[in-house]
Amino acid sequence: KHGVDWTTVHLRTVADGYHAPARYELAQQVVDASPCPILMNGDVQTVPQGRDIIDQTKCWGVSIGRGAIRYPWIFRRKNNPEAKAATYAEAFDYLRWVVEGCRSIGPMKGYLNFLGLSVDAEGKFLKAMRQSRTPEDLIKLGEEWLLTRGEEIFPEAPFAKLYARPSMEKPRMGAAATQVGQPSSQNDEANTAAATSCATDSCG
Repeated sequence: KHGVDWTTVHLRTVADGYHAPARYELAQQVVDASPCPILMNGDVQTVPQGRDIIDQTKCWGVSIGRGAIRYPWIFRRKNNPEAKAATYAEAFDYLRWVVEGCRSIGPMKGYLNFLGLSVDAEGKFLKAMRQSRTPEDLIKLGEEWLLTRGEEIFPEAPFAKLYARPSMEKPRMGAAATQVGQPSSQNDEANTAAATSCATDSCG
C-alpha cells in the first residue's frame, strides 16, 4: 500500500480558535515524532518568517493561507527574494480585481478585510471600507488610500492590533504562545474560511 507522502499540521487547537497564536513552540516535537515530512501551518505572514520556521524546526515547508489572501505577492517574493516588493498601486489593482470579480459587496469586503490589515496602522481604511455601501464606494476608497500612494512599498506584514474579524480573532485575556519567526508587531491572521467562501461561492 502507498504510504503517507507528507502531512500538514495546523498549530492551533479547536479550543484556541483564531483567538490565540499558532503554537510554534510545539513544532519541533511534531517534526521529530513524524515518520513523514511535515508542512507547518498557522500565522505565516511573510517570506522571512516562513524561512525562519523551516530553518528552526527542520520541517519540510510551510502552508500559507490567509497571509496570501492579504498579500498575494508573497509567492513572487518566495520564488525570487530580490523581486520587486509590492506597491500601493498594485494593492489598488488587487482591490479592483476583487470588486470586479465578486458579485456582491459582502464577499468584496471579505477580501478587503484582509488587505486592510496592511494599509494603515490605525485601521482607518478598514473602518471606512466596512462602512461602504456600494462597489463604487470601494473603488473610490481604494483610489484615496492606495492609488494616491502609487509606487510606495506596500507593507508585507500586517499592522499590529488590527483584525479582519475581531469577534473571532482578537486575543482573549491571558492568551499567549511562542511563535517561531513571528515579529511581535504582527497580529493573528484573518479568517481563511471566509475568504475561501468568497472565492468559491460568491466570486467568479
